Amino acid sequence: MNANQLITRLMDLIVKSYNDGEFGGLLQDNLHEVEEADFDYGGLLNTEFKKKVHETVMWANRYGQLKTVLWLTQKAAAKRPEWGEYKILIVDIKKVVNAPEDALASAGDQSKLPASLVATFGVFESKQLTLEQFATDLRPILRAQGHASCKIPEQFHLSDLDWKRVVAILALEAEPDPNYIRWLAERVTVERPYPGFLATQALVTSAFRLSREHLKELSKVIRDAINRLSLQSDDPDHPSSALYNRKHELDVANELAMMRTGAAKLGMNPDDLDRFLKVLSKLRSAELDDLCQKASGAQMKYLGVRSVGPPELIAVAVVVKARQNNWEPELIKAAFSLLPTDVVILDVHKRYAGVV
Repeated sequence: MNANQLITRLMDLIVKSYNDGEFGGLLQDNLHEVEEADFDYGGLLNTEFKKKVHETVMWANRYGQLKTVLWLTQKAAAKRPEWGEYKILIVDIKKVVNAPEDALASAGDQSKLPASLVATFGVFESKQLTLEQFATDLRPILRAQGHASCKIPEQFHLSDLDWKRVVAILALEAEPDPNYIRWLAERVTVERPYPGFLATQALVTSAFRLSREHLKELSKVIRDAINRLSLQSDDPDHPSSALYNRKHELDVANELAMMRTGAAKLGMNPDDLDRFLKVLSKLRSAELDDLCQKASGAQMKYLGVRSVGPPELIAVAVVVKARQNNWEPELIKAAFSLLPTDVVILDVHKRYAGVV
């Protein structure tokens, strides 16, 4: 029985044994026991009860992993002694919580993973890296070495440890997989802010590299993630909002998905857009910044384009910004001035640079 199955059982059980008011009262009476609890059940206004339960249990898992899920299960069980299912679930959760775990062996067959990846795991486990530093080290390793045969997302995505889920997220950023786009979209709001932000960036690369047959479903799960963010803040689009960076990346991913399907009518057609983006994604951050300045008259940082991270994420943000602000022809001209002999850029320039 893995953590995901236990969490799903708890959600179903709460929905069957409580109503909205009763469960809200349970939380109000007991949340003070959780140190620095940052969850506001009352803030989930105009949300169906099942979804409120989902957000609550995922918060518990995010806050303290299965230990906090166990606490929530015990509190729910105390008010429903006639429901024997709670007692069974508590026993099952305790088995997982108390089970000794080898930090690497529990994730799967490590012999199939690149040695550099396993070594980075060891450095993080020895507490020499923050989660942000860990992700920075992981990205080039995952991008430099193909890992599809290792099935990293399959091994790590249901782990109770957030660093292992970050491994799955970054593996999907490096090699998008349509089977995991819904899982990624859920990470945006159920994880702590930084892993949630990484999930939004993995959705951007999914919008960039998945085949078009998957983009309709991708747009749907992105919109769902945007709606969930909106439940957590009155204005996630405001730069001062803690959700701003995640919302911004989701907007970029959704816009690119529409551009690649032809839903956004103006500008390059989807085929030419794909070709153009693949060229730009190979440029360095400084070169992309130079393109921005030539095309728009402003540096990336003044346009709200993040200048750190994998080049393809920066390239996507630049192209989306150009389309949104009507300087796509100028961007094509700037690319031609930088790469006048590139076959793709030359062809795209001939087709679109004269368009106003």
